Amino acid sequence: PQGTVQLGNGLMFVNASGNDEIVRVLPNGTHRTFVALPVPSGATLVDLIFDPPRGLLASMLAAPITIAAPIWQVGLNGDATEIAAVAGFPTFLALDAAGRVHVAQAGGDVVRVEFDGSMTTVVDANPPNTRLRGITFDDQGRLYVLSSGETPFKTRIRRFDLATAASLPVPLADGELVTDALPTPPATHPIEDLTFWPRQGGGDLFTVDAGNVYRVKLD
Repeated sequence: PQGTVQLGNGLMFVNASGNDEIVRVLPNGTHRTFVALPVPSGATLVDLIFDPPRGLLASMLAAPITIAAPIWQVGLNGDATEIAAVAGFPTFLALDAAGRVHVAQAGGDVVRVEFDGSMTTVVDANPPNTRLRGITFDDQGRLYVLSSGETPFKTRIRRFDLATAASLPVPLADGELVTDALPTPPATHPIEDLTFWPRQGGGDLFTVDAGNVYRVKLD
């Protein structure tokens, strides 16, 4: 499982990565399929986040890179609605303060999905060999982007204040560098996913690879 959402009282929803299922785990540990999403041939579920007004939001990666893969909204009653279709290998999801979904295209940019379903590119991350590996927002509404390949053997976190940007999209290289001191694990176990926690009163960034959890302080 690559994405897990916990709603309290032990209730969890787990993205069963590699197939089409979101699994509900009850406090006593029993679990069953909550919803099976229509998955295009060759696609797989990737990330799972929680948006209180809407329920669960799930991303789906499909190949080749030109294929637009669906972003799903799944209500807590199990009803599923496709809210957007994003090309460029959509992977990790994040919500801004307004509740708009942002999607990291592993092979492309950071895209914002507006409430009417239209899409805006907010970060242009297209230098050759660059791969986006995670996005998150802090409690001040600033976007953080985890990327690799921009410079060989570097995994970087950059910060973007989209509210004050002169225009969109902002080039990846114009983001404020938070760190490039993360280790470089083997390509088969890359550093991926990015979370800001706690949400209130300031916090730290957290990311993971196959065997470690890393904390990155904002200084």
